[in-house]
Amino acid sequence: MNVRSGTLRLVRSLEITSVCEVLSDIRRVESNADCPETAEPIYQYWCSKRGSKALPARADIDPTEIPPSVLPYLQLVDVVDDTRPYVYRLNGTREVALRGRDPRGRSVRDAFWGPSAEDALGCYDRVVAECTPLVDPVPYHDGKYCSDFTLFLPLSDDGKTVNMILVYSTYYLADAQPPANAASQRGDLQ
Repeated sequence: MNVRSGTLRLVRSLEITSVCEVLSDIRRVESNADCPETAEPIYQYWCSKRGSKALPARADIDPTEIPPSVLPYLQLVDVVDDTRPYVYRLNGTREVALRGRDPRGRSVRDAFWGPSAEDALGCYDRVVAECTPLVDPVPYHDGKYCSDFTLFLPLSDDGKTVNMILVYSTYYLADAQPPANAASQRGDLQ
């Protein structure tokens, strides 16, 4: 298994409009077949909210309609027009437990969980540039926790420009074997 543990991938600059080096392991999600099984409920929900539009808006997302087992693993990240291109708006309880603090209001560059800030920013940059759902299928571990993948679902108030990203990841304790295809059964982060 190819596990990222601090290795930098080629990433483009922070300017969304610049030409980028493609993050080769990131791939588009165009159907359930492209989506990790544990992410299918949130991907299907996103698709239902998109309907015939190119992208759903934040106003289309209603947390009471999302399966409760998914909510702890979700994040909402704002796309902002300043030096902090991505800012955490909302973080599920598992995301907060993983970090040991709530990154709400902090930039992704300052509060990411992953191999590097450049890696995290590169994933967000690509979602914004391509205006499509993407999955980073390469697991990451920090010695204590492991992630299986990260799913990025773009949101847009005008249907064209990504202004928020709904992010879904699952985690388990690094010394535990991950349960097969069951996000709701992932190891506790306590």
